[in-house]
Amino acid sequence: MSFKQFNIYNRVHAPDYANTGAKSFGTNSTTHTEVVVGTSSRNSHDFLIHETKVLTKPDGNKLFQFWLDGNLIKEAVYDVKEKTITAKASLISTALRDNDSVLFPELKPDGAKHA
Repeated sequence: MSFKQFNIYNRVHAPDYANTGAKSFGTNSTTHTEVVVGTSSRNSHDFLIHETKVLTKPDGNKLFQFWLDGNLIKEAVYDVKEKTITAKASLISTALRDNDSVLFPELKPDGAKHA
């Protein structure tokens, strides 16, 4: 992949868009961003990966998660009836696997079957 001449470069992957290089976009499922740092396209180094995900709870409410380098950093629940959002936790764990939820372990990513 070709990098432009930037000190910080974001490779954004969003399955809802064909053009993952868009400067601003939304998604209904997940975003995966690889941040690369350096001084040029030939001197670029992996720095971090961050992801934002949404899962639907059995009651229809939405669970939003923010991940940094495979660690769940923050969760929030959007109440679809009340139209409110409540942050449930911050800096949850450094040992969680992808797609785990501390508060709602029964949840699977949108599109996956619930246990």
